[in-house]
Amino acid sequence: MFLLSGFIGLCINGINNLFTYETDFLLQCIVGMLIVLLCERIFICRWNIVEGPGLSAVCILPDD
Repeated sequence: MFLLSGFIGLCINGINNLFTYETDFLLQCIVGMLIVLLCERIFICRWNIVEGPGLSAVCILPDD
C-alpha cells in the first residue's frame, strides 16, 4: 500500500500540473478522488486474484 500511495501521489501531482489556477477546486478534488478510487480498486482486485480472496473480500459480492 505504501508503493500504491506513492504512485497515486505522482498521478495526482501530474494531473494537477495540467490544471490552471482558474480551474475549480471541487473539480480537482473529484478528479483526485477518482484517481485514488480507481487505483485502489485495481490494486485490491489484482491482489485478490494473485493471493486469493481470503485476504480482502472487496471484489466478492456477498451471497444473499
